[in-house]
Order: sequence, then C-alpha cells, then structure tokens
Amino acid sequence: MTHEQKELPRLSTHTRVAVQDTMTGIWSPATVIKQCSEPRSYIVRMESVRRNRRHLKEIVPTNTTYPHSNVSQSQKMADYYQPHGQ
Repeated sequence: MTHEQKELPRLSTHTRVAVQDTMTGIWSPATVIKQCSEPRSYIVRMESVRRNRRHLKEIVPTNTTYPHSNVSQSQKMADYYQPHGQ
C-alpha cells in the first residue's frame, strides 16, 4: 500500500454494500457473499462479480423518502449511501 491509500475495514458476509461500476462510476446495491483469497477482494451478489475493496462502500440507511417516483435509482443510491470518514 502506498502512503496515499488508507486501509479499509473488512466487510462481513451478508453486509449490504454499494458497488461502483469501474467504467461509469455509478454505484449499485449489492450484498457481500464472501471475501476472496486475493487481498481486498470480495464476491458480491448483484451479478456475482468480484470487486476490489476500494470499489465497495457499506450502505448506511438514511431517513430519506421519495414522494415522487421520478427519482432515479442512481440518485436514490447517492442519497442512501452515507460515506464513513470522508
């Protein structure tokens, strides 16, 4: 690890996370299935993909409600995800 990187806490099985698409930067909901033998890598259930820990963010529920159905899934994820320590 370089001095610019910080150690992220491990994620437990069944933890709800947001997964970043590495091409678009869009975050999508998923669930941790297991930690891989490769460092900082996890199998998550969405499309059962392996992602590096830096592309996974734990989801922390908020009290945000959406009275109108025209709010995009990406906006809901952005509102739902509350970053830790950023």
